[in-house]
Amino acid sequence: MSATLKNRLQVLIDDDRLRRLNRQAKEDGVSVGEFVRSAIDSRLADDKMREGQREFLEFLAQQEPIDFGTDDFRELREEAAVRPIFRDEL
Repeated sequence: MSATLKNRLQVLIDDDRLRRLNRQAKEDGVSVGEFVRSAIDSRLADDKMREGQREFLEFLAQQEPIDFGTDDFRELREEAAVRPIFRDEL
């Protein structure tokens, strides 16, 4: 992203944070400023994702419940036991 940088932000931090910040920026091969901008973007993206998740859960809460017959529920339960949850693949 090649945005024009025109706003300055001044932040006070302690010596330990400054050492860790300098070390990580150097390891990543970027300037401290670029590292901080990237960290800000990452945190804001996480916040946006959480907001989207919240909106989706609110949407689901407004939906009519699905009535699974006992046979349908048994089949879903058996399928879930056979097919592992792909949570780790996300």
